[in-house]
Amino acid sequence: MKKIAVDLGYGSVKVCYENSEGVRRYEKFISSVRKVWTSSIIKDANAFEFNSQTYYLFDTALKLPNDQLLDLTSYEGLKEASPIILAFLMNKYGVDYDRIILGLSVAMIEKSADYLNYVSAQLTKPIEAFVLIPQGVGSKIAYDHYNRNPGDPTQYNDTKVKNFLGIDIGFNTIDVYQCIGGVTSGQTIKGFIGEGVARVALNLMDAIRNETGIRISLQHAKEILETGVLVHRGASYDYRGKIDIFIQEYLKGVLELLEKDFSKVIDNMDNLLFVGGGAALLKKYYKSVLDVVDKYYKGDFVIIPEMAEYYNVLGYWLYDEKNFSSSK
Repeated sequence: MKKIAVDLGYGSVKVCYENSEGVRRYEKFISSVRKVWTSSIIKDANAFEFNSQTYYLFDTALKLPNDQLLDLTSYEGLKEASPIILAFLMNKYGVDYDRIILGLSVAMIEKSADYLNYVSAQLTKPIEAFVLIPQGVGSKIAYDHYNRNPGDPTQYNDTKVKNFLGIDIGFNTIDVYQCIGGVTSGQTIKGFIGEGVARVALNLMDAIRNETGIRISLQHAKEILETGVLVHRGASYDYRGKIDIFIQEYLKGVLELLEKDFSKVIDNMDNLLFVGGGAALLKKYYKSVLDVVDKYYKGDFVIIPEMAEYYNVLGYWLYDEKNFSSSK
C-alpha cells in the first residue's frame, strides 16, 4: 500500500511520501496556487490541469502577478486549494496513493467532515482513503519516536520529557496541546486563528511597502522570512535586521498569549515543546530573542527540535504506521 502524508499549511506544504520505488522522501513547498489559462499557442510545461481547470503551483505560481494567487488565508481557501495540491503531488511523484494522511488546525477541527468530503469528492477517492489528524498533536507522535532530532538515530532512545505543553506555530494558526505522563491530554487543547507567523510576514510587507514602494504578496513575504533578502528587478534589499526585530516582537506576543491562556497549566509542566514553521524561525533567531524567553522561562524549559517544521507531517506518517500497519 502506497501512502503520502501532507501538512497543508497556509505558509508552506510539507510532504512525507514514498516514491515509485517505495523510498521515503521529504519535501517542502511554498503554499501558492493560481488559476491560469490554457494557451492554444504554447504547450505550457508549468501548467497543471485538474478537473478541467489549469493551475500554476508553488514557486512557479509566485512568478505571476501577486494579486492573481488564490487566497490561502482562510479555511475556505485552504479547502479549495487542498485537492489541487494533492493531485499535483500525486502527479509529480507518479504514484496514485492508496492512503493520504492530512492535518487540520485544532481551531478548524469542527470542519473535519466538510473538509474530507470536499477533498474526497474532488479527487474522486473514497473517504476511507483519507486520515485526518489535529495539527500539533501529530508532533507529539513524532517527538515520541524521533526525540529532538529525526536525523540522529543515536538519540532516539534518550530520555524524553513526559509532561509538556506542545505549541505548533503555523503560518496562520497556533495549536496548543498538553502532554501528561507521556499521554496527550484532552483537558488542554486549543487553536488560535490569525496568531501564526503571518503576523511577522504582514509587518514585513508593510515595511517593504513603506520603504521601497514595492508591494509583495503574503507568500512572497514568507519566502523573504526564510532568506532575509528581497530581490526585486535586479536589486537586493537586506531585511535580516528588521526580521530579527519582528521575530522578537512576535515571540513576545506568543509568550504573552501562552501566559494569558495557559499560565496555570505551564506552572505544572516540565517543558514547552515548540514545533511548526514558526518554531523553525524561532530556532534560527533564538539568540536574538533569548532575553524575551528568559523573562518567562529558565534553563532548558524551551525545547525546539531539529526539523521542527516537519514534526507534524512526520507524526502523520508514524500515526498511520502504528494504526494501519496490518493493512499494508
